Amino acid sequence: MANECQTNILFESSDDGLKWLKEKFNEVLKLKGDDRFNSISENFGDKGETNIDKLGCKWLDIDECEETDDGFTVKILSAAYPPNKMIIKIVSLLLENFDNHSRASGKYWDENFNTIGIFESNSYGYFEAEDSLDVDFDNENYWEEEVEPAFDKLEL
Repeated sequence: MANECQTNILFESSDDGLKWLKEKFNEVLKLKGDDRFNSISENFGDKGETNIDKLGCKWLDIDECEETDDGFTVKILSAAYPPNKMIIKIVSLLLENFDNHSRASGKYWDENFNTIGIFESNSYGYFEAEDSLDVDFDNENYWEEEVEPAFDKLEL
């Protein structure tokens, strides 16, 4: 099984900032394969030699994006780690160009390494808390009974 990490991100910013972000993600979502990944790296990546340096993970793909009452949510599937460098870069772009109260928050779960975590990125920096979780996959309600309660115990 591939080592995949699921990351759910909520971006909060001004209406103009969220509009810009939605447009950028919609442009990326029109692309396929390497073109999509390269566009993500180009638009939202930091400087660096490797994908881990640029995005915080070896590879990633956008699973879903949607506007909500709270902001703009993005669900990402990545290799082993959450795309923290990408999140930091997006927040820095929102802070510089739109709203000095912009932020991102969310949670991630790597079911291979049994790592869960929560994070927040804002004008003060990037903060995260993580823990290990041994999930009983035979329990058909493992998400509601094991994973979600473990997220609730984490604090930044």
